Order: sequence, then structure tokens, then C-alpha cells
Amino acid sequence: MVIDGPSTIHAHYVDRGGLRAAGWVLSIAGTIGGVVMIIASENSQNICDTFGNCYTHDSINGPLLAGGIGVILVSGIVGTVLAFQRDEAHITVEPLRLPVVGALKESPLAAIGAEAPPQGAALSLRF
Repeated sequence: MVIDGPSTIHAHYVDRGGLRAAGWVLSIAGTIGGVVMIIASENSQNICDTFGNCYTHDSINGPLLAGGIGVILVSGIVGTVLAFQRDEAHITVEPLRLPVVGALKESPLAAIGAEAPPQGAALSLRF
């Protein structure tokens, strides 16, 4: 873009590095927490009867297992969305209007009834 004449340039940069870092932390912590919950949902007990026969009784805590799976899924989805946020840069160029000196107080196009051409431009970059 060529800037022809006096203009004001406004630039604004949006850094989403904090969101990306939080996304990775959430994904990793959620996966570890979910795996710990799944492992903790298994319960083994040694049971012996009156005759001295012993056996192992395994049981699963269903709500804890479902909670662990849910934690892994939700933290994975939310963490991935946050981890892949992109930064943005907004640049706006506005031409400066100088006061008109002399008898002609309006633009030549306005004098003949035509609309004035649009003034200024905006450019948005995402990376």
C-alpha cells in the first residue's frame, strides 16, 4: 500500500500467547488428572472365606471412571481450542484533512452533486 499525502497510521497488536500457554497446561494437566481418576476407579480386595480360601475381588467405581474419561475429553477439547489461538495485528490508515483556504469550502465532486470518494483504508493481518 502506498500512502500518498499526510495520514495517520494506527496499529494494534493482539498477543494471545497467554491463551496458548494456558491451553497446553490445561490439556496436559487434564490428561494426567483423568488418567489418575481412571486408575483410582479400580478397586481390588482380597477376600478370604471361613475355610481359608482367598481370592481377589475386582470392582470398578463407575462414576469415577466416567468422570476421568470426561475430564480427559473436555480438557483436551478446550485445551486444543486455546492452544491454537492466533495473534492479530490491525493497521488503520486515515488521511488527514487539511482546512480549505479560500472560497471553495466543499470538494469539487460535492459541488456537482456527486458523492465524495471513500477516505481512508483498513488492513487486518492474522498470523
